[in-house]
Amino acid sequence: MKAPIQRWSDEDLALLHEHYTTTQTAVLADTLGRSMARVHSKANTLGLHKVPGSRVLPATQQLRQTLLALAGRHDRASGFGLASVPGVCNATANRVAAEMVDAGELHRVRLSHKIVRYFSGAEAAQRYRQGRPDYAAGAPGPEPAVRIGAGSSRAWWPADAEPRITAETKMTIAPAPVRQLRTNTHSPL
Repeated sequence: MKAPIQRWSDEDLALLHEHYTTTQTAVLADTLGRSMARVHSKANTLGLHKVPGSRVLPATQQLRQTLLALAGRHDRASGFGLASVPGVCNATANRVAAEMVDAGELHRVRLSHKIVRYFSGAEAAQRYRQGRPDYAAGAPGPEPAVRIGAGSSRAWWPADAEPRITAETKMTIAPAPVRQLRTNTHSPL
């Protein structure tokens, strides 16, 4: 036998109207004693929408606090990179950091197309920029050049930098390799 349909009372609807836009749906569903799907469905029927930024999850809030704490440390004159945030997915850390930069909570200094340092204030970011020789030298391309490290397999220049061909540049032009036919029915001799 099916469970009886639980109708929406006037009090439930008033609570939904008042809190849906700013409260997490899971909390609201628990308060109303309904599933999240039913709460979403009823809110959609009533034309209610979430306010941008109200969907902050506890883990995201904790990450924001961690990033602010890292940016506020006085012993970090060089700011911090997202690689120094343990246990967080890169995509999530990048998204949260970008939101914080847009909100003015963090200030970003791009060292290359992949390497970014974050600071708590614009003054600290500016001091860092002024102290870097590659910013002062006016490296080619839209992003300043940075040496990633000795022994690194990555190039030290930005990916979109113009090629430099000099008298010392050696070019080797070779024919394309012969494409071998490979099958899984026999081994090549």
